[in-house]
Amino acid sequence: MLILSRLLLIISLIFVIFSCQRHKIIDNSKDMNKRNTSTNLYDLQPPVANKIRHKSIVHGQEVIDDYYWMRLSDEQKEAATPDEQTMNVLAYLNAENNYREKMMQHTEHFQGKII
Repeated sequence: MLILSRLLLIISLIFVIFSCQRHKIIDNSKDMNKRNTSTNLYDLQPPVANKIRHKSIVHGQEVIDDYYWMRLSDEQKEAATPDEQTMNVLAYLNAENNYREKMMQHTEHFQGKII
């Protein structure tokens, strides 16, 4: 019984120590993110897609798709000059890509090691 109680005490101490170290690592990484990027990651806001209500009938059921405007036909994708809808979709996708690049900027060094 004494051995079991000591074992539980040791396990709980290890858990507490590991938990404290883990929080230090997370806090340090937040500080590194603030120092390594010119933009504070906590201030960045992701782009928000416009919601434009579109009703369609699918298999006899009415379906509402607020993001239908993002669908492009093959003709739109292959057109030499993009129409307004294509330009809006591309603008939104580029905004998402820019947001991702800024959010992941602090990992560029590690990404280079992985590739």
